Amino acid sequence: MSEETIALTMGSLFLLIAIVGGGFSVERAQIPQVPTWARVVSSVIGASFLAFFAYATLGGSGVTPVVDRATDSVVERQAPTEARPPADGIHRDAGPHATASGIELTDLVASWQDPLVVNDTLAIGYRLTNAGDTSVELEYVFVGVRDPADTNRDKEVDQLVTLAPGDSIDLQTTLLLDQEGVWSIWPCFGIAGGTECPDEWRAFEVAVTAG
Repeated sequence: MSEETIALTMGSLFLLIAIVGGGFSVERAQIPQVPTWARVVSSVIGASFLAFFAYATLGGSGVTPVVDRATDSVVERQAPTEARPPADGIHRDAGPHATASGIELTDLVASWQDPLVVNDTLAIGYRLTNAGDTSVELEYVFVGVRDPADTNRDKEVDQLVTLAPGDSIDLQTTLLLDQEGVWSIWPCFGIAGGTECPDEWRAFEVAVTAG
């Protein structure tokens, strides 16, 4: 027996108790009177069962009742499925990734509209932390970029940043991808004295189409 059938049966039964609970007699048979409070409770329970029945049969599964004017019969029309927007591309690298200089990379996230076409932009953000025991001066922080022709398209994000032990800096920028083909991208930094991040440190690639 389905849930809808049970709800209809129980709802009808409790409403019947509420209606005839006032007591009556038929010839020699006499139906005793049900207390008023019990009739009220029965009517509430019955109404609840019938409400569940109505919801389950008409509105519980995204189905809308429609009257067919040609036959005066009730037919069901399935609710339309909501269209979903195209998914964005995303690259995540939670880390941590440490370097010999004590700078640690975490929370690298890049996002873009998928598919990428020429002149679209890519947003990138990441965190650098001084995991060492002494202060470190970052002369510059940048995003390493190589276009499809392997041309250096690095983009500076910040400069002259001093990180005490345990300090962090969050970097964010956007890149214009103006050529068709595969681009290579990675976070990077330069420390006073000439030390830089490892070559193509945690690099990833994205493909750009002509559109």
